[in-house]
Amino acid sequence: MRSMVSSDPASGTDKMELFTGDWRAYPRLQVDLVGICSVAGRPDVSCLARDLSVRGMSLLCDDRAATLDTEVVVSLPQVGLLRGRVARVFPGGFAMTLAEGRAQRERVSNFLTWLGERETDGGLEDRAHARIVPLRRMVSLGAAGETSMARIVDVSRSGVALTSTASVQVGDEVVVGSKAAVVVRMLEGGFAARFAEPLGPDFDASIIL
Repeated sequence: MRSMVSSDPASGTDKMELFTGDWRAYPRLQVDLVGICSVAGRPDVSCLARDLSVRGMSLLCDDRAATLDTEVVVSLPQVGLLRGRVARVFPGGFAMTLAEGRAQRERVSNFLTWLGERETDGGLEDRAHARIVPLRRMVSLGAAGETSMARIVDVSRSGVALTSTASVQVGDEVVVGSKAAVVVRMLEGGFAARFAEPLGPDFDASIIL
């Protein structure tokens, strides 16, 4: 399998600006995110992210090339492409510091915010903002400077899940109908987005976004 590093001109010999503090001092959430990673430009291997913060994460990954300060590129479907360097090696995996970069940091932050809110609310199905399937499910979608049609899977006061072919990633700003939102998670065949302003408490299946 071709390496993500060698296939991406933004990596390779480009010098990364790394966070030099202690990333463990930043709030971390426990996760179980399956992805792929490339260590030191080697072929991609499967990995499992076990915790994540805006400054770093821990991975289970069977790649003996992972030594201190080795460059790593990780692809997690829910978050996107993350770059950094090995900060600590442990049996069966390693911890890495994430490279500085506003776009990357915002993608991680948005995902962690969404995940934290979901856990606080007690799970996707039991969260405080009940999710409904509206009567009118087709909606216009503005993303990446283009407008297309998307299909609403369900909607709550705080966000919406959509089936869409639009090319978006976590952290992108979109407009769903007339509602500004931010992509917080990638789904099979679409994505979930959090509204910039929540819907009113009396919304029901007749809502038109």
